[in-house]
Amino acid sequence: MSRPTAPPQPDEEAPPQPQPAQAPSSSSLMAIIALILRIITWVLLSLLATGVGAAFGATLDLKKNLDDLDDILQENYDNTALSLIRAKLDDFFGKAYVSAGFLLFAFITSVISSVLSSLELTKKTY
Repeated sequence: MSRPTAPPQPDEEAPPQPQPAQAPSSSSLMAIIALILRIITWVLLSLLATGVGAAFGATLDLKKNLDDLDDILQENYDNTALSLIRAKLDDFFGKAYVSAGFLLFAFITSVISSVLSSLELTKKTY
């Protein structure tokens, strides 16, 4: 059998009532948005950096392998088929290096832009 409880006396404090859930403030919402934007930016920068590395690496390896193949064909088989188009291939690889250079430039400027915008968002948020 349960004992009846007495109502609170005037000198006693009533237990605290639960507060309704409050919406996040605009500054905390801006901080969350800024964090999400930073994460997205760094993911995209990682993809761009991967593209730069892949472009330079693939171009370098492919050019070296074709040069080695041309040397092997000339020494062992007296085949000059690859030598006839070597100037065109060198021109192609030159263009590939230029495009990889543009990717590198885009990566560097994106990093600078990301750092500057992160600093500006931090100033506005806090």
